[in-house]
Order: sequence, then C-alpha cells, then structure tokens
Amino acid sequence: NLLAKGYLPKELPPGFTSTPFAEFVVRTSSRSVLGVQTPKFSEPVEHRLFRASGKSRPLGIPNPFHYAQLAKACRADWSQLIGTASRSPFASSSPFLTEAKERAISPNPRNVNLQARKIRVRASCRYLLQADVKAYYPSVYSHAISWALSPRTRLPPFRFRLLGNRIDEAVIRCQGKRSIGLQVGPDLSFLLGECLLARVDESLGCDSDQAFRWFDDYELGFSTLEEAEAMEALLSRELSKFRLQLSDEKSRIIELP
Repeated sequence: NLLAKGYLPKELPPGFTSTPFAEFVVRTSSRSVLGVQTPKFSEPVEHRLFRASGKSRPLGIPNPFHYAQLAKACRADWSQLIGTASRSPFASSSPFLTEAKERAISPNPRNVNLQARKIRVRASCRYLLQADVKAYYPSVYSHAISWALSPRTRLPPFRFRLLGNRIDEAVIRCQGKRSIGLQVGPDLSFLLGECLLARVDESLGCDSDQAFRWFDDYELGFSTLEEAEAMEALLSRELSKFRLQLSDEKSRIIELP
C-alpha cells in the first residue's frame, strides 16, 4: 500500500502509477530488492504543481528504492508511529490507515468535518489565535522526527538502534544526504509530519473544544487577549524545540463578535 498508493503525489494524473513497482517488491524478497546496488543516498525529483492562482507548488518524488527502504523502516514499528501521530488532543489531520481509499494514509474521516470543528472552537471564545507553521514540510529538521518518535535520542549516548534514528537516516538518504526538509507528496511525509506536530500539540494543554489543527494550520480560542498572546508565545517556544517557526505573515489574533 505504501508503495502502490502512498509513493507518488496525489496531484499527479491517473496515468502516473507506482503499482508495478509495489508488485515487483512484493514478488521479490525484501533482502534482494531493498539491498539492490544503489547509491547510499539520492536526490528527489521535483514536480511543479501549477495552480489557478498562477503560483506553483513544489512536490517531491524520492528515489523508489530509497523510499522502499524508508517504508521498511517505518513498517518495523507501526504501533509506535501511529501512536505518536495520534497523540494530539485536537488535530483533525491525525493519520488513518485503510486499504479502501485511494491513498495508503489519509486524515481520519471521523475528524474531517472542518467547518463543524472551527465553529465549536469559536462558539465559546472572544479571541481567536490563527497560526501557521512557516514552510512546514520544506523546513522539517529530520533529526526532529527522531526526537518526536524516540525522545531518548536527545540524550547521550547516541542510540542508533532506536526507531527514530533509523527513520531519520532513511529520510536523509531520500533527500541527498540533507537533514532539512520532507518531500511534499508521499504519504510517509504526512505521517512523519503528524508525529512531530502531535508532540507539539501535547505540550499546549488544549482540548478539542478550544483548539483545532489541520496539518500545519492552527486555530485556538481564548476568553482574553492576554491568554491568546501567552499561547502564541508558548506555541512558538514549543515549535522551536523541534527547529520550527511560526509564519509571521499567516499568524494573527482576531477579536470575534
């Protein structure tokens, strides 16, 4: 599923498919396929998605064999990955695994009534903090994924055998040995990104009646301006622990009726 449905960006036309590659991997033993003689790292291919606004959005397509190695590293402990990604008390984009949908991993369908979630947050507050993570996927620090999955990796001695370390190394191999950025498009980027932000959400002390997050967009409601300003500072501080920043252009506090 990860290779057939979760590899190529969903924005590509139906003529582009990775199903034959997934079938090839399934037919062949994991050792011979994932141990194929390839470079130790590879550069992803960039696909520019042009939108009606005239602006383009860069999508990334990693080397298929290195992506298969990343999928194998993630598959080693699905329970820890999904458990971490689902820790957010208020995210609507928490990942959901299913074989029936077009993608291997997608937001949980029980949480995607976005208008209802936004209305619930706004119903009992006077001030609304709208926040956005600056250039989220391109700015993700791969070691921060390791910190989110295996917090002990921040402590000496450096533990190479922890899940976070293995996934960190697999991510770096997919992007030219660079430790900055996740490719926009593959489902595993979505899953790993949710693992990271779920850790941030946990630290804010908010529930689903007060807060809402869809991917990297936040809305949090408060009774007073001082509470909203304090939360903006806290959110910025918690994001900085994972080398992330709030977008100055898209983050603001709104006074509601």
